[in-house]
Amino acid sequence: CICAAPCDDDRLGDTCELDADALSETCPHDGWKLLPGTSGGGLFRCGSVVNDAATGWYGHCVDAAARCNGVRNCGDGSFDGQDELSCPFVAACDWPAVPGSGGLCLECAPEDIPNCLDAAPTLDGAACECMRCATPWAGPAC
Repeated sequence: CICAAPCDDDRLGDTCELDADALSETCPHDGWKLLPGTSGGGLFRCGSVVNDAATGWYGHCVDAAARCNGVRNCGDGSFDGQDELSCPFVAACDWPAVPGSGGLCLECAPEDIPNCLDAAPTLDGAACECMRCATPWAGPAC
């Protein structure tokens, strides 16, 4: 069974099997597809990219729900807490969904942007932008 709602008692994981203070572990195969400091597929990849170089515990991953949960889950727990940097933030959604109202992750739809015929997530996945505007409108916000 996969939890459809957030876990009770500050637990993490698809089946609420992890403690909130679970430390990161070597990334599974899908984790290596993520850039350090990003989320996707239910994972957050520790570390960051600075001047085109990976830094920190970039070979480690934690459950995406560990991002900004108030616990330093990346590394040994004493590191700079990459999973807690830049908090609070809008919870990351798995691409192509973006954060919507009420904290829900939703896919972009043309009706989200006035005068838009085709919408897609921005590169950072934080919002939707228009890819094709109705005539005579132009630009990512039409």
